Amino acid sequence: TTDEDWNGVELSLISGRPVSFIQDLYKPLYLTRPTIAIDTGEMPVPQAHEGAMDDMVMEAESAPRLYSAMAAPAPMMAAKRSRGMVRSEELSQSVTPQAAGEAKGELFAYEISTPVSLPRQQAAMIPIVSERAGGEKLSLYNADTDPKRPQNAVRLTNATALHLKAGPVTVFDGGIYAGDALMDDVPPGDSRLLTYAVDLALEGERIQESQPQRILKLRLKRSNLRVTFSQVERTVYKFSSKADKARKVLVEHPFSADWRLISPDAPAERTRTHYRFSVDVPAQGKAELAVQTERTDATSYQVLDAYLDSLIVMASGEAGTPALKETLEEVGSRRVSIQQLEGEAAARESEVQTIHHDQERIRQNLAAVERGTPLHRRYLSELESQEDRLATLLKEIQRLRESARAASDALRAWLDDREI
Repeated sequence: TTDEDWNGVELSLISGRPVSFIQDLYKPLYLTRPTIAIDTGEMPVPQAHEGAMDDMVMEAESAPRLYSAMAAPAPMMAAKRSRGMVRSEELSQSVTPQAAGEAKGELFAYEISTPVSLPRQQAAMIPIVSERAGGEKLSLYNADTDPKRPQNAVRLTNATALHLKAGPVTVFDGGIYAGDALMDDVPPGDSRLLTYAVDLALEGERIQESQPQRILKLRLKRSNLRVTFSQVERTVYKFSSKADKARKVLVEHPFSADWRLISPDAPAERTRTHYRFSVDVPAQGKAELAVQTERTDATSYQVLDAYLDSLIVMASGEAGTPALKETLEEVGSRRVSIQQLEGEAAARESEVQTIHHDQERIRQNLAAVERGTPLHRRYLSELESQEDRLATLLKEIQRLRESARAASDALRAWLDDREI
């Protein structure tokens, strides 16, 4: 990008991601509204796929030749792109690598062996690798990416001693162009999946089946009942092939640390976000994969306050015990007795309030009639009778409340000795 020609420049291309930036502290900053593109259809989008997090990587079945070239647009800059072409023997006779790779701390440097001459404002592609690399042809299915069609893919294994920089890759199959792909950085000995086309000979389908929660364990300690339960998710992947040859399909299923894999026993490999399972689909045939995962969780109930009928039903199941069921039934019986005492006390308190309202009416009437008259004596008699009733009610309320508190304390003390 300079205005000077390069004549015989010694050039090094550095692969890596050091933290380096320039920040303009003077220029005013303005927020702009984003431009949203019009949806023009489901055009396949290139993806850079994650490498496996473990050692469960399928063996390579073929060894394509890998050609990689890096652009040299400007001096003192890291390389911007790497471009590889797989399965084209004609290219192997015309490409000669012009770089030697060497680790430089945490980075990787490609020392260009031949001085570079480049006119100003021009660019050039410099071959840096021309070696055999392991590979395997397969199909990759991710229902979140495309629920109907898998993608043609190749597993590229970096069998060279060089660090392969991330960038676009062109794939040739049988000597003809097959598609383009994106690739992350691939250290020596590592591998990546490259998806380069839609597999039109295969159809896939994902069916998710919900299953009810299953109670695993019930434990009562004092007044706290802890219920441990599991939730199982079952997902079925179905494939139908119209191809003349058998297909190996790698199925990506979402991974979550909260869910334990039940079946299959183990995936072919796992990335940070997905399990990968291998499925062999016969020519002109069908195949199916079922994936089951389980999550275990727990919740607690205070049996002094909870709705006991549902807890007794739980205790009657396979996870419960007769002792636990009897204990919950006893709690229920005692709670009913306590509620009856509290209900009787509440009914008497309501009667007290009614008498108070009636007494206010009588006192207003007494003030309006002449003393000593029969009506005056009648109102006085009613007040006296109501006062006697109030005294009786207050004693009964006190007795019922004390009985309810005593029964509640006895129930809590009884539960404090229970651990089932």
